Amino acid sequence: MKSSTLSLDPKVLAHDVICVFESDFLDIYLRLTSWLEERKERSLIFLAEAGTAFQDNFLFLSQIPQVICYSLTKESEEQIYTSLAWKFVFLKFYFLSEKKEDSESEQRQKEIFSKLAHIQSAVHLVASEYTDLGKVVAQNIFENGSFLEESLPLSSLYQSCRNIPAIICGAGPSLENEILLLKEYRHKALVFGGGSALSVLSGFSLQPDCSVSFDPDPPYRRYLQQTAFEAPFFYQGRVSYELSKLVHGKRVIAPASKGYLLEEWLLQALKKADTTFDSGWVVGNFATALATFLGCNPIIVVGMDLSFSDKEMYAAGVAGGEAISDGIPCKNSNGEDCLTKPDWLMAAKWFEEFAEAHPEITFINASSSGIQIEGMEKGSLQDIAARYFSSSYDIQGHFHTALFDHEKEASHSLLDQARNEFQESLRRVESFCEKILQNMFQNYPNLSKDTGNTVLLELDLEQELFFRVVLDPFWNVWKHIFAREESLEEGLTLFIHKILFFKKMVTEFSKIFYRGDEYAGSI
Repeated sequence: MKSSTLSLDPKVLAHDVICVFESDFLDIYLRLTSWLEERKERSLIFLAEAGTAFQDNFLFLSQIPQVICYSLTKESEEQIYTSLAWKFVFLKFYFLSEKKEDSESEQRQKEIFSKLAHIQSAVHLVASEYTDLGKVVAQNIFENGSFLEESLPLSSLYQSCRNIPAIICGAGPSLENEILLLKEYRHKALVFGGGSALSVLSGFSLQPDCSVSFDPDPPYRRYLQQTAFEAPFFYQGRVSYELSKLVHGKRVIAPASKGYLLEEWLLQALKKADTTFDSGWVVGNFATALATFLGCNPIIVVGMDLSFSDKEMYAAGVAGGEAISDGIPCKNSNGEDCLTKPDWLMAAKWFEEFAEAHPEITFINASSSGIQIEGMEKGSLQDIAARYFSSSYDIQGHFHTALFDHEKEASHSLLDQARNEFQESLRRVESFCEKILQNMFQNYPNLSKDTGNTVLLELDLEQELFFRVVLDPFWNVWKHIFAREESLEEGLTLFIHKILFFKKMVTEFSKIFYRGDEYAGSI
């Protein structure tokens, strides 16, 4: 087999994980042996199509602790990428590309690395919300519970704005170019504003018809700068309580996103939602999903640049903007060099997949700059208006009628029941964890997790509400980090780490609910 021509410069070696597709794997391993030995968390990943000669050394290489070899098949490919993304979450990952002998192999290498990078970005963004042990999101969910009695379930508004055009405002620099036209078409479409876009719209005295938010920890100063507090407020339970309590408009609660089991359970307990809702990665995705649910058509996005230059990241008027830092190089829709961020790339991909899944809706990107979003028509807001804005609507009247036609549901007693159920489960889980550790250590140093009492206690623990909606999803993220840093396998030592991790979670969640013996939450 031809020797590898891959370049191993210092920038490559600064990473924690190096991934290679179909090369002279043995040669690369020999060249990187000292790099692997320097740090135990470093790894080499070798990928090859199943049934090819590139697998010849897999049997030998896979015996090396820091080397992982995978044979790719159409059926297993995505599962392999997901497994790798979680195994190496939060580590610096490098795709070592090699010039291939034919264009087909070159394209396949690019495709594999692109798919793996996309899944990695998704995993990283999801895992990032677990780094504080879920305290911020959990506190928001429970404190926002005080608003659920007055909140209208999103399901009550299904198709209530059928065939009314919708304009989704992002906060990209190009939004400034559309302000005058947005004012002109104010009664021609349902205007959604969310996140940083609210500051921009407010700065130009333009009030959206709908305010949208789901960010658990947004920039506080930026939110205070906007003036759309009276607009109908569409939100998910994880949104920042410190910001949501400032809202004066009618509240509409959307179901939880998939994976937010605590939020999903609470909404079901209060009979506010019985399903999940794909809100995407950024508030512009969320607003687009909402407009689709309401029946809007067409759906037009403006200021959805999802990219930035070396000068500006947001439109003028966004206070407390993020500092310009190293971004991901990309091309905008005009073919010019620009930068983007992982969550913006995921948002663009979400737009593409969402548009493909809803062919009955016309999606149009009227942003005058920004990255290309496949599956969306491209056009200026002025041209779009000539095609679609033939009618005027009493947007405020129509929408407020839809909002107030539904009676408020009494849910205060349900809220108390849910709170008590969660607190009692929290106490029982704490007791189970203490008993499991006592059982295991009473025969120290002959530790075992397979004694009858320990097995039964673990089964009881796994039936608990707190385990199902908090501990289990969190452990599914953190177990990869424990196993990697401690070089642990799925055995006794990792089990002890798991129970200790559960005790830590119980302690942190207790701080949300109690001061001494008194409940500290607002619900």
